[in-house]
Amino acid sequence: ISFGVNLAIVILLTILVICTVEFVFPLYKGIPGLGMPVWGTCVAIAYSFFCAFGCALVYATVGQQFSGGVCILLQVLFGVLVPGSARANIIAVMLCNTIVSQSTGILSDYKTALYLQVHPRNMFKGQLLGATIGVLVSAGVFVFVLFLNDSGKLHLGSAAWPAVGAVLSGSKPYSCP
Repeated sequence: ISFGVNLAIVILLTILVICTVEFVFPLYKGIPGLGMPVWGTCVAIAYSFFCAFGCALVYATVGQQFSGGVCILLQVLFGVLVPGSARANIIAVMLCNTIVSQSTGILSDYKTALYLQVHPRNMFKGQLLGATIGVLVSAGVFVFVLFLNDSGKLHLGSAAWPAVGAVLSGSKPYSCP
C-alpha cells in the first residue's frame, strides 16, 4: 500500500470520527454532537494532529510524554473560541488527549514490534483500528453516563463524579465537597 492510500485511510478515519462525534450521537438537552460545534471538532483534531508531531519528537528523544501541556493550551484556546461552553472545552481536551496519547503510544508499540519482528504496516493498521475504537467507545461511555444521570441512576456532581458535575452545572459555580 502506498503512502497515498495510507493518507487516504487516515483522512477517512478522521472524517468518521468527526461525523460520529457530531451527528451519530443523540442530542443532549437540544445540543447536537455532545455540545461541540463541528468547526470546533475540526480545529481540535487539526491542532492535536500537529501537536502530536512535536510530542512524538520529545518522546522519541528523551522518553518524556508531553501530552498534558498541549491539552492545557487547547483548553485555553477553546475558552477563547467557545466562551461559556465547558462541555466544548472538555470534549476538545478529550479529543486532543486521545490523539496525542495514541500518537506517542504508537512509538512505544513500534519499538516492541521491532523487537518482535512484526511488520510496521500491520502495526499501523492495528493502531488505526485501536484509536478509532477508543474514540468511539470513549464518546459512547460519555453519552451513557449522561443518560444515567438524566434517569437518576447516578448523580453527577457528587464526590464520585466532580469533574463531570462541573460541566453539567452550567453557569452555576461549582465548589468541591
